[in-house]
Amino acid sequence: MVLFPSQFRKPMAFLKSSRKGKAGVVSAFTLLELLVAISIFSMMMALLFMYIDAAQRAWTDSSNRGMVYENARIAFDLLARDIQSAYYSREVTPFWHKAATDSSWGANRNESLAFISTTNVPPFDNCESKLCEIKYQLYYASSHADTSSGWLMRSVTGDHVDPTLGGGLNSKWNYHSNFDVGLTGASKAFTGNDDSGDPYFGVIPYVTALSFKCLKRDGTEITPDSSGTSVTEFPTSIAVSMTLMDRFSYLKWQELDTAGAPNKDLFKVENSLTFQRTFYLGERGQNE
Repeated sequence: MVLFPSQFRKPMAFLKSSRKGKAGVVSAFTLLELLVAISIFSMMMALLFMYIDAAQRAWTDSSNRGMVYENARIAFDLLARDIQSAYYSREVTPFWHKAATDSSWGANRNESLAFISTTNVPPFDNCESKLCEIKYQLYYASSHADTSSGWLMRSVTGDHVDPTLGGGLNSKWNYHSNFDVGLTGASKAFTGNDDSGDPYFGVIPYVTALSFKCLKRDGTEITPDSSGTSVTEFPTSIAVSMTLMDRFSYLKWQELDTAGAPNKDLFKVENSLTFQRTFYLGERGQNE
């Protein structure tokens, strides 16, 4: 069987324009038209990617900011529970607001607060008393390589030791009528280190500043102990100020600070949030 040219199937045209030539023949896109189409498509894709990138940045910033607020909420909820449950009895319970001290105090040189608190959650299940010795401070790190850098620390000492360590009476729980404080000394009521208290543990990270202001009934400030050796007056209220950063900004600031970058301080200020809250203790016999 012989096939004539008219019987062959014509190939399909993959690219055709919507216009026809003079003879009614469908013509293909010109090179200029293709270049224009590709340019428009590229611009649209670039705009789309810019929008996606902006949305991603906004989501990341919102997530980081949310983490900062969540950390602040955790810290202030715990502080509120401890401070508002502070126990005071004249000539019985010590209260110690220590100012920042010199380098001899090492990791404990930052401002700290120590008091007796009634808690429904003692450190161990075998504790018989709800009264615990509580201490708060911001860990002082001499180097960003220190993994405890930027942690809000809390120490809680109950009347019994950890059951896994024997569970006996805790000799560090020795606040009653004890007004001796200092950096070291197992016989003291409060110490900067762990001599007279159970070890500190981290509450929240990425804290860059922590301060306490203890106030009298008339609103005047009670001077903190700058010597590190004297208890202070039990306050009517305590104002707490805490500055935090999100994880990404904190790590970036550490890099800038380590490198000695000139913009490190500005970066820290622009990427920090400061939270303040005042806890009212009221009259508990301290003004009698």
